[in-house]
Amino acid sequence: MADFDWNEYFSLAKELLEKEGEVYARASIGKAYYALYNILCLKTCMNKSKEGFTSNHADLISIFQKAELPSPNKLPEFTNEELKEIGKDLSFLRMQRNNADYDRVKKITNKDAKIVYQKVELILEKIKEE
Repeated sequence: MADFDWNEYFSLAKELLEKEGEVYARASIGKAYYALYNILCLKTCMNKSKEGFTSNHADLISIFQKAELPSPNKLPEFTNEELKEIGKDLSFLRMQRNNADYDRVKKITNKDAKIVYQKVELILEKIKEE
């Protein structure tokens, strides 16, 4: 049985983004974020049980913010500044996903979802295998 392709979540995020309404914006943000999160877990090898690493959001964000990727990993070479920028974006994206999933008062718009989608798209482009 083949592994699930998390890029399908990202494709679904785009489909949801094309629909009008808060429910679609919230769902698009979640799918875009989780596509990136799971792809990065696979590429950093954090999805495997390795002493010192767990597959949780804070740990994943932290290794990028600190520019301390586990070795080996399946990511292209980045400068420390580039890794920290990805970490900053991941932190922002997680906050947006938390708002979309848990904040029932905050109005989530298609504009919010587009910002998330575009940030995720840029990161996915950066980490894409040649």
